[in-house]
Amino acid sequence: MFATAGSTKSTLRRGAATIAIVAVMAGCSDGSEEASSDSVTQTTEAAAPTTEVPETTDVPMAPATTETPENTEPPATTEASEPDASVPGDVLTQPGTELALGDTAIVTIETDLPDEHVALTVEAIREGAAGDIDVLQIPDVPSGAKLWYVDYTVTNVSAAETSGDYMPSTGNQFGVLSADDQAFVPVIKFVSFDACENENPSDLAVGESVTTCRIFLAEDGSAADRVVFTPDFDTQFIIWR
Repeated sequence: MFATAGSTKSTLRRGAATIAIVAVMAGCSDGSEEASSDSVTQTTEAAAPTTEVPETTDVPMAPATTETPENTEPPATTEASEPDASVPGDVLTQPGTELALGDTAIVTIETDLPDEHVALTVEAIREGAAGDIDVLQIPDVPSGAKLWYVDYTVTNVSAAETSGDYMPSTGNQFGVLSADDQAFVPVIKFVSFDACENENPSDLAVGESVTTCRIFLAEDGSAADRVVFTPDFDTQFIIWR
């Protein structure tokens, strides 16, 4: 578990034409010459040269073009399916990353199952009301202590869909620190408490999410500075503030 106020953060390390040409050549000419004399009239016919009209030569036809049959549909194309926007990318967030509230980290909850990831989004840090300690019936609370509530969402990215580890442990993975690195104490509630209800589902399908809340106690009344997560004691925190 997180240590009390006297402990340090060590308790948390973690895309075509067709053309036909016909040539006809025709030529024709005729003439006559006449000669006369007083006694003899001789008619000389000049043979008119004739030009034979050659037979029509067929010009080879250009190859016929191939017409595309009507109603021919183009080949079907394969469209790449778009990723499901509801499932965050499965790339682990590096230890030491600092995020703003509302940002998401991809983390491993169970270090023995490194390929099973969840998306962890810290939505808000809220200060509890003065009378909440009494409502929660927390015993032996020092005078001036304050409650802090962390609202967060967990989405199953690649963890088992049944009996999986989805929620970070508030004992050694997930917590709240003050500006001077004091770890707040996680509170386990035994009564109904609408201000910060929490859920710990035993089954969570890939892509499904659950939004929940965790309660922490600042025994010395310190303000919450940041929320931290680490998968184990030897890894730097991922931080939200």
